[in-house]
Amino acid sequence: MDSDVLPVVVWGAAAAVAAIVYLAVYPRLMPTQKTTRSVLVGPLMIGVLVAVFYARDCRDAPAYLGAFTGAMIGLPLAIAGQHKSLVPRVVAREAGVPNDDLPSLPVSLKIRIVVTLPLMTCLGIWLGIRFGG
Repeated sequence: MDSDVLPVVVWGAAAAVAAIVYLAVYPRLMPTQKTTRSVLVGPLMIGVLVAVFYARDCRDAPAYLGAFTGAMIGLPLAIAGQHKSLVPRVVAREAGVPNDDLPSLPVSLKIRIVVTLPLMTCLGIWLGIRFGG
């Protein structure tokens, strides 16, 4: 076994820990119960997506698990510190305000989401390829 290769079990454990961190942190950043419940399905949805991609070729499991891990860490990281700016938009959306009339998200939050989530996902994929064997 190559010394810089991590077994798939380690990648699976990392994905499980990332999902636990997501479930411990991300729902607490949401302003309402309805939104909190909706973000709780995040790991399941991303996990199904990763499983579908993996099922296509049944190779590179560490890269797919790395993508999952990166996404689970990237989502809370993207809104950390700025989650209060979500409150007006989420509350208005749940009150039935039409999409055209919803309060806008700050540009800084949009940039953080657009940059952080893909960056963390790509970092996870790269680590999976580099250290997954």
